[in-house]
Amino acid sequence: MNVLIRLCLLLAVTLIPFLGVCQSPYTLTIESFPSTQEGLTSYRFYVGLQEAEDACFSVFGNQELPMWFSMSEAIYNSPYNSSWSASGLNSAFVSIFPEMVDDSYATIGLTGPAVEADDLASDPGLIDGDGVGAFFQNTDGNLLGFYTPSYTGSGWYAASTSSNAIAGPELRVLIMQVTSAGTPSGSLNYRIQKPGQLNQVYVQTEFDGVGTFQPNINGEEGCMDVAACNYNPNAVFSLTTECAYPGSFCYYGVPGEIYYGTYNEACYCIAENENGCTYPTAINYNPYSVTDDGTCVFGHPCGPGTVWDEELGLCVVAMPSDSNFDGCVQLEDLLAMLVSFGSCD
Repeated sequence: MNVLIRLCLLLAVTLIPFLGVCQSPYTLTIESFPSTQEGLTSYRFYVGLQEAEDACFSVFGNQELPMWFSMSEAIYNSPYNSSWSASGLNSAFVSIFPEMVDDSYATIGLTGPAVEADDLASDPGLIDGDGVGAFFQNTDGNLLGFYTPSYTGSGWYAASTSSNAIAGPELRVLIMQVTSAGTPSGSLNYRIQKPGQLNQVYVQTEFDGVGTFQPNINGEEGCMDVAACNYNPNAVFSLTTECAYPGSFCYYGVPGEIYYGTYNEACYCIAENENGCTYPTAINYNPYSVTDDGTCVFGHPCGPGTVWDEELGLCVVAMPSDSNFDGCVQLEDLLAMLVSFGSCD
């Protein structure tokens, strides 16, 4: 864990999150507005992002990083939305039952079904090991929140190609709406992906009421074992990444050009489809090669007519009079010397 992340976590614990060094672009903003029904207030939860291309792909909780949410009063769930998400809030139904806009739902960037957004939008999926879906479908008013401490966990997510997960010019993504006569509190976890980067950022933010809240955990998820081949010095916790050691699966490259293989004893990722020189003592040894292709070069890479001088640490002419470096002193060398005879530097 790098020094800055350690410092930020320490300050978060001591309730000093306002210092500039710890300000995070990945905030959680909760806004409130009157609902269509008297006595109720609707709350919308937005993940704040840094750039327009950033994406928030999931909200989650599990045994290692639990998520919880609570309302001081029961929430309103429309009986006309049979879904836990905004996918059931069809505009045709809303025009007939306007109170549907007050429905409590989980989402990734949508306030209605994806088909009403754009061609690249997709309705979120649900992983429900702790009853999160039931909370957003309960119409009896007997559920005040949810908690996700199980190993399998719970949460909702968008596909990696979903346009609704992208921040856009507003630099934020809607993740939830809740309508109630009470006020919200809790701790939510969300996963952020920056364009062109393989590593993901995981954020945990606690909140109480409305406003903009800074994360109490903000960092990459990954292996935290310094002895592992895939150790991530920026990781602040490990959720799904297994530490890898020699013999473990690995990949390297950039999106679209990724090679898969296994780690060798030196923790080099050996691609399954790469050939080259496999001898470590060769000049052109390729640690990523699996199959030797016969191109290994041993010794020092000196050209014809030259030898390696250990003391000088460079290639020198094997025979001083061999001006054409063919390994022999012949007539051509003598003629070359006569041509340059009498010339001075």
